[in-house]
Amino acid sequence: GAFAELGYNNSYFKSLISLLIGTFIIFLFGVGYLGSVIGYDKALAGGLYPFIPSEFFKIGLAVVLIPSITRYISK
Repeated sequence: GAFAELGYNNSYFKSLISLLIGTFIIFLFGVGYLGSVIGYDKALAGGLYPFIPSEFFKIGLAVVLIPSITRYISK
Protein backbone atom coordinates (compact mmCIF):
# COMPACT_ATOMS: atom_id res chain seq x y z
CA GLY A 1 0.00 0.00 0.00
CA ALA A 2 1.33 3.36 1.09
CA PHE A 3 4.69 1.97 2.23
CA ALA A 4 5.21 0.27 -1.14
CA GLU A 5 4.53 3.54 -2.94
CA LEU A 6 7.19 5.18 -0.76
CA GLY A 7 9.74 2.55 -1.83
CA TYR A 8 9.72 0.45 1.32
CA ASN A 9 9.52 -2.74 -0.74
CA ASN A 10 12.96 -2.31 -2.30
CA SER A 11 15.02 -3.71 0.57
CA TYR A 12 14.66 -6.51 3.07
CA PHE A 13 14.98 -4.25 6.11
CA LYS A 14 12.44 -1.69 4.90
CA SER A 15 10.02 -4.47 3.98
CA LEU A 16 10.41 -5.97 7.44
CA ILE A 17 9.75 -2.65 9.16
CA SER A 18 6.68 -1.86 7.06
CA LEU A 19 5.21 -5.33 7.57
CA LEU A 20 5.79 -5.20 11.32
CA ILE A 21 4.15 -1.78 11.55
CA GLY A 22 1.15 -2.93 9.53
CA THR A 23 0.72 -6.09 11.58
CA PHE A 24 1.05 -4.13 14.82
CA ILE A 25 -1.67 -1.69 13.74
CA ILE A 26 -4.05 -4.49 12.76
CA PHE A 27 -3.53 -6.33 16.04
CA LEU A 28 -3.73 -3.11 18.06
CA PHE A 29 -7.19 -2.26 16.77
CA GLY A 30 -8.44 -5.85 16.63
CA VAL A 31 -7.33 -6.86 20.10
CA GLY A 32 -8.27 -3.44 21.44
CA TYR A 33 -11.84 -3.79 20.23
CA LEU A 34 -12.09 -7.43 21.26
CA GLY A 35 -10.71 -6.54 24.68
CA SER A 36 -13.37 -3.89 25.18
CA VAL A 37 -16.02 -6.55 24.57
CA ILE A 38 -14.69 -9.67 26.34
CA GLY A 39 -11.86 -8.34 28.50
CA TYR A 40 -8.23 -7.78 27.64
CA ASP A 41 -6.88 -10.99 29.16
CA LYS A 42 -9.23 -13.09 27.04
CA ALA A 43 -8.58 -10.91 23.99
CA LEU A 44 -4.84 -11.43 24.25
CA ALA A 45 -5.24 -15.16 24.90
CA GLY A 46 -7.65 -15.73 22.02
CA GLY A 47 -6.99 -12.89 19.61
CA LEU A 48 -3.24 -12.32 19.70
CA TYR A 49 -1.10 -15.07 21.20
CA PRO A 50 -2.31 -17.92 18.95
CA PHE A 51 -1.59 -15.88 15.84
CA ILE A 52 1.92 -14.64 16.62
CA PRO A 53 3.82 -17.67 15.21
CA SER A 54 1.90 -17.66 11.92
CA GLU A 55 2.29 -13.88 11.58
CA PHE A 56 6.06 -14.11 12.02
CA PHE A 57 6.16 -16.90 9.44
CA LYS A 58 4.14 -14.84 6.94
CA ILE A 59 6.22 -11.73 7.59
CA GLY A 60 9.43 -13.70 7.11
CA LEU A 61 8.16 -15.18 3.87
CA ALA A 62 7.03 -11.79 2.61
CA VAL A 63 10.34 -10.12 3.56
CA VAL A 64 12.19 -12.66 1.44
CA LEU A 65 9.81 -12.52 -1.52
CA ILE A 66 8.74 -8.87 -1.81
CA PRO A 67 12.11 -7.32 -2.81
CA SER A 68 12.76 -10.12 -5.29
CA ILE A 69 9.32 -9.82 -6.85
CA THR A 70 9.60 -6.03 -6.97
CA ARG A 71 12.91 -6.24 -8.83
CA TYR A 72 11.47 -8.84 -11.23
CA ILE A 73 8.37 -6.76 -11.97
CA SER A 74 10.41 -3.57 -12.42
CA LYS A 75 12.36 -5.06 -15.33
